[in-house]
Amino acid sequence: MTRERPALDSKTTPGAQCAPGVRFRAPSALLALTALALTAPACIREATFEPIGDDISLSGSWTVNGAAADATTCAAAGLATVEVVVFDGGTAHRYSALKYDCAAGAFDSSPRGLLARGDYQLQWRAYDMDNHERARDSIQLVQAADLAVGAHVTLRPADFRPPPLP
Repeated sequence: MTRERPALDSKTTPGAQCAPGVRFRAPSALLALTALALTAPACIREATFEPIGDDISLSGSWTVNGAAADATTCAAAGLATVEVVVFDGGTAHRYSALKYDCAAGAFDSSPRGLLARGDYQLQWRAYDMDNHERARDSIQLVQAADLAVGAHVTLRPADFRPPPLP
């Protein structure tokens, strides 16, 4: 006698009883094939990407063409603002809480938290007055998932070297 198995898919199963904020899902067929032990439906927590929070304070600094960032060096390079961009996979996310005046040369959110706990890929970028990107630094990994609430992270300094103005 052949025993029939219920169809497995990744659709939400109506009426399932899970904790608030957690959805009931049946495992995908691929998962069932690769791990037969996981053939029973289960409750899973859906992850959303939201790096802005109040768990971890953040600071960083930048220079322009190797010199201290100030009104003169930023204007000469055509830079108005500096921003820390957060990546979710290959998607760059921009947040107003991570945007600063170029001439400031640094920021420090302490003692106020600025990031939620998590591991993030961050990148410094610099923009002109019209919000066009003029320069960027390499991506850096910030591992803050296991840090205690109230911890502080200092970003690697950036040196913006935009192309010369026409």
